[in-house]
Amino acid sequence: GLAIATRPDCLSDGVCELLEYFSKKTYFTVELGLQTVHDETGACINRCHTWEDFLLGYEKLQKRGILTGIHLIDGLPGESPDMMIESARKIGMLRPYLVKLHLLYVEKGTVLSGWYLDGKYIPMERDAFIQTVCSQLEVLPPDTIIGRLTGDGEAQTLIAPQWSRKKLCVLNDVDKEFIKRDSWQGKFY
Repeated sequence: GLAIATRPDCLSDGVCELLEYFSKKTYFTVELGLQTVHDETGACINRCHTWEDFLLGYEKLQKRGILTGIHLIDGLPGESPDMMIESARKIGMLRPYLVKLHLLYVEKGTVLSGWYLDGKYIPMERDAFIQTVCSQLEVLPPDTIIGRLTGDGEAQTLIAPQWSRKKLCVLNDVDKEFIKRDSWQGKFY
């Protein structure tokens, strides 16, 4: 099989035709980097495409029957947990094949590291991330594949949050939170 990740504003008709060709030859997915449904956040992080651009690209892929994944990032500058949950709710309404939930982490040598060192960006706390991820999963369709929860920053370049390096502990705590809530993916879909 083959998985391709791209931006939704890179899906010209010619590109979509080629992607459809591949989708008929093998197991094939296209993953779109949405990050957030909130255009003001998108502008802040230089995403360079809008929610509307995303919807147009997503629809092009759906019309061609291409399995589509969507990436969201939790902890973006200025976003509250409610905004992150709203992003999950809105993409859930699209019934994507796959969703990947990432945690924004600060790496050395990035614009974000400058914001962090200047006190202009504060990464998500561990408990807030776990609560938010569980709430996001509750509003996603039960049959949507979850391809990722959190992310993996390189130990040599990761500045913050350091708790993100313990990925298995975070995943275990997501499971524990679901048990505590008596909840599951899709409970409030």
